[in-house]
Amino acid sequence: MPVEDVVASLAVPHLSRAAFWWLVWIGPDAAPAVRAGLENDSALVRAACCEWIEHWPDPGALPHLEALLSDPDADVRRAAAHTLTCEHCRDGTWATKRLRASTSP
Repeated sequence: MPVEDVVASLAVPHLSRAAFWWLVWIGPDAAPAVRAGLENDSALVRAACCEWIEHWPDPGALPHLEALLSDPDADVRRAAAHTLTCEHCRDGTWATKRLRASTSP
């Protein structure tokens, strides 16, 4: 399944969490599709893409995240603000730290 389709699955309630964790597992290779998802029509997709960036920080997404601070959806605004400001998430999260450790030689 193309990564863009996985991002689109974030809008489907019964698939969204599985799609999210699949994107986390894919890692930085998913960044272009996730960055595009920040502009998706679905607020669910936009918010989940913000959350993904907490796991895999993407400096290229900063302008998109800043624009989402004015999103019409409150959940998207909250997700964007958290992604931009959370010091705890800056270096990735427990999930990405474990993924990095498991792939280290």
